[in-house]
Amino acid sequence: MNTESSRTPHFILGTAGHIDHGKTTLIRALTGIETDWLPEEKARGMTIDIGIADIELGGRTLGVVDVPGHERFVRTMVSGASGVDLALLVVAADDGVMPQTEEHLEILTLLGVDTGVVAINKADLVDAGRLEEVKEEVELLLLDTPLEGVPMVAVSGVTGEGIDELRAALENAIPDTPHRRRSSFLRVPVDRIFSIPGRGTVITGSMLGGDIHVGDQVELLPEGRLLRVRGLETHNQAAEDLEAGQRTAVNLAGLKKEEVSRGMELAMPGYLTPSMYVDAKVRCLPGRARGLKTFMRVRLALGTSDVLGRLVLLEGKHMAPNSTGFCQLRLHDPVVAEHGQRFILRDETAVRTLGGGIVLRPAARRIVLSQAAEECESLLRLQEGDALTRVDQVLVDAGTDKVTETMVSARSGVPAEEVANHVRALKTRGDLINIQGIDHPLHRSALNILGNRICRFLNRFHDQNPLLVGLGRNMIQRTFQRNTQEHVLQAALQNLEAQGRIVVRVDKVALSTFKIRMSEGRMKLWDRILQELQDGKFTPPSESRLVEIIGTRPTAIKEILEHAEANGAVVKVAPGQYFPSETIDLLKEKMLELHAESGPFTLAAIREHVDSTRRYMVPLCEYLDSIGFTRRDGDRRVPDA
Repeated sequence: MNTESSRTPHFILGTAGHIDHGKTTLIRALTGIETDWLPEEKARGMTIDIGIADIELGGRTLGVVDVPGHERFVRTMVSGASGVDLALLVVAADDGVMPQTEEHLEILTLLGVDTGVVAINKADLVDAGRLEEVKEEVELLLLDTPLEGVPMVAVSGVTGEGIDELRAALENAIPDTPHRRRSSFLRVPVDRIFSIPGRGTVITGSMLGGDIHVGDQVELLPEGRLLRVRGLETHNQAAEDLEAGQRTAVNLAGLKKEEVSRGMELAMPGYLTPSMYVDAKVRCLPGRARGLKTFMRVRLALGTSDVLGRLVLLEGKHMAPNSTGFCQLRLHDPVVAEHGQRFILRDETAVRTLGGGIVLRPAARRIVLSQAAEECESLLRLQEGDALTRVDQVLVDAGTDKVTETMVSARSGVPAEEVANHVRALKTRGDLINIQGIDHPLHRSALNILGNRICRFLNRFHDQNPLLVGLGRNMIQRTFQRNTQEHVLQAALQNLEAQGRIVVRVDKVALSTFKIRMSEGRMKLWDRILQELQDGKFTPPSESRLVEIIGTRPTAIKEILEHAEANGAVVKVAPGQYFPSETIDLLKEKMLELHAESGPFTLAAIREHVDSTRRYMVPLCEYLDSIGFTRRDGDRRVPDA
């Protein structure tokens, strides 16, 4: 499943038009294939589901997708139209332009289909005057649309009148049809599923990108299930491999029919990322008097999927008809997409088409509306930026997450073979950095963004704990390492310290701008605590004992002791055990005095010398060892000062 083939591009022809205007009849006249395949369709004489055929035009075989025209089945029409390159818009000469004629044209326009032919069908039922009226009506409908000026052919699917002319018009349109394949890698949105006895489950779809071979491993999304391709068919012929632009039937090993449904997708493993958030540029159709409102419930038609969700506008609470803007789609179920993919928005009841747009960030995170302006700037870079800019933005969006070059391709719209060059360029200019212990380069902005989050977190902590000198490093690790690797977090803290934004004191982290200010009441409490500690000399009361003696809240004692420690007024030698700094200085003098009298001394000797107990002297001596004032020599100590 490699990049796009250099062979002659393949195209898919799709029908559009109102119910009973003869789309299926025309396809049968052009191809000899009956596309209505469900018993219900045959019984009712009405297309309900997507029908498939193929047609020979200009020495090549085109896949044909015939869609239903009834308003109740517009959702199915959108699924079928999602992979169309060339449109056959059918208008009945007796009815003229009807509601689904207009809606199908809007959908084709929103999906970017800009090449096609109009068939004025049932020409045998009207006179020449009526035929001209309908042609003028269609010309007016097509004004200012991508299909303006396309050929119009009067035909009859019943009598065969004009069929040769219609075939010629379609053939002549092929050179003007752009090769709309977006993806460098395999993508097949599932539009039909059936089971063949002895062979198992078969899915069909229009190949939007890449190629596929018998024996390939493919990923069924959004589940993420890996499957093996057992067999392939196109146009009812077995094939060993197929490429973008072809209709395909894929026989998948180990998959039950009930385990797959329309809207799922086959793709190259690891290429697409399922997401319940999609950021996009959306357009509200003209004629929608109420426009679009933020948080309105909508149905997203993307590929062959149809998912309920909410529309969140990022540039205001309302979007007027015939206007565009950035948005986030918050969905009830995950979808897969790539940058630049087009979609349709319908109301939640699927009665009206509201608009459509282009995916800019297919695997997004929930946007906080207070940061909407910044997000719009990022989306503008993804919409209008050159390839390097888009790759850069994708890596910024990834934050500390690892993204492969194929994932970057899907999210930026930059061909996979070009992504590696742009990644090298970003490394050269210093935007991508390597962190020890991390197996992928990280965008420098990711450290800055993480650093800003840490600073906001510290700011909230200081507001809530005005007497604590800082937050324990272990608490920061517990808070941020849920989604961040330890090495990245440490790099972010080092970066903040180098920038002078935080201060790290042993195991406490604080904003460099933070200062403790004690109230008069707290100052009185501190004086009482200090007096108790000083009176205790070398056997001062513990933190818990201070609470009992003074009779106040434990948190108040703790806050003041931590504040005093940070300011050097007391020294913490063990959990809950503090000594005034002058007491520590006095102990140092006593040790020097004892050493001068008798040389290296034992723990018991200094304990007797200062009239203390082992409970207090052990942590005191270990503290002085740790700061280098004393050093141990067996069971004796020597002042090193």
